[in-house]
Amino acid sequence: MYKYIIFLLAVVTAAGCRDARIEEHPEWERFFKEHQVQGALEYIDNNKERVLFYNKEFNSTPLTAGSTYQIFAALVAIESAVAPTEQFRIPWDGQYYSFVNGQVNVITDTNTPGYRADWSRDLTLSEAFRVNAFPYFQQLTRKITQAEMRHFIDTIKYGNRKYEGDLVNFWNNGTLLISPDEQLGLLKRLYHGELKGFTERSQRVTRALFDKKAEQDYTVYSKKFTIRHNDTIVVQYLGFVEKIKNLKNPKTGNIDPIPHPYFYVLSIYDTDPSKDLDAIADKIFGQVFTETDLKKSFDNLGE
Repeated sequence: MYKYIIFLLAVVTAAGCRDARIEEHPEWERFFKEHQVQGALEYIDNNKERVLFYNKEFNSTPLTAGSTYQIFAALVAIESAVAPTEQFRIPWDGQYYSFVNGQVNVITDTNTPGYRADWSRDLTLSEAFRVNAFPYFQQLTRKITQAEMRHFIDTIKYGNRKYEGDLVNFWNNGTLLISPDEQLGLLKRLYHGELKGFTERSQRVTRALFDKKAEQDYTVYSKKFTIRHNDTIVVQYLGFVEKIKNLKNPKTGNIDPIPHPYFYVLSIYDTDPSKDLDAIADKIFGQVFTETDLKKSFDNLGE
């Protein structure tokens, strides 16, 4: 527990919040228990310097990067000019793929369960990111030089920083590991444009790849990923919520729109492949943003 709190403080301090309040919420277990799955949640209120969490053990567990690597790959590709823009197109490789419970397989029969028709065409970076197209990011990884990949992994200290063995699939074969905590730290620095070695443009273009949903008084930016870590299937939501408040600027005295960001990582996991974890995860994600203290926090921002 002590090490976990030290890590949370490090994440928040990195963004200038030095007196963060750490709050454990064991009552959040009910969302996962209701659906007979396991889960974890971590949430940072940036402006109020609060860190809220449930299931500290899982949040600090290094997991196969899997499809979450797409965030890092997009950053590197844009920064290195491998992908000049989010419209960078890679031709379809002509193979058919299935994707079930975080596992990718080459198939010949498109009636195979889990067949991904949305991967069977030419895709831009933006399109590939939206549909988690593994073949696209394999090809993108091939186009990034080993020197550039090693440089950026080390520069931002990405996960366990392992880049070895199969250099095309190292992010999905258990070599490259990153914990939910570390994902949250990466996301926080990405939002603030504070990723060392990356230009503001590269970070801005990558942020814009996230799904965006505007609510009445705030906007949710999210991305859902499915990861296979050993025998555990993990559906993970990464993102941030932004509320714009009109506040007095202490420097100018003017009333200016000031962003109030929140960062979150929600993980739903199980070892039973017969469960429709993807559908269950969608239900839990909806509950988290309508029934918990998170939603109350968003509603109360104007107070």
